[in-house]
Amino acid sequence: MPVGDAAPEIIVLIAAVAVLVSSSFMAQSRQWLAAVLAVVGLAAALLVTAGQLAETPRTTFSGVWVIDGASVWARLIVLAATAIAIGLAPEWLRTDRRHGEFYAVMLLGALGAMLMAGAMDTMQLVLGVLLSSVSGYTLAGFHRASPLSVEAGM
Repeated sequence: MPVGDAAPEIIVLIAAVAVLVSSSFMAQSRQWLAAVLAVVGLAAALLVTAGQLAETPRTTFSGVWVIDGASVWARLIVLAATAIAIGLAPEWLRTDRRHGEFYAVMLLGALGAMLMAGAMDTMQLVLGVLLSSVSGYTLAGFHRASPLSVEAGM
């Protein structure tokens, strides 16, 4: 089932949208709940991705997407690293009122990295690089009050 081949990416995208929408209505004191929602989404994607390890290596979506050992392990590493980073972020963002935006951008950056890991076509690879890099630039410039952060974002 081709759509099931992209299930981890779809889960991460839905989690990013859910985090962004839910955090828009949360009070600043409860913004840490957005981190919990993001980690739950990552855990669900991690479980689905781990299930792909047992599958036969193949290309799908007309040869632009690959599911093999290397791509699945790369996606597992991206998901685990993003979950660790999000787990460490609430204390760092305690005084910031934009927690949810941070977690949503982190999830979108992870989605870009996952797209790069499964890319078998140049256009798919470019799409992953763009999504990942734009998210990275946004995260680098996230603290607008810090001159170092503003310079990094530029």
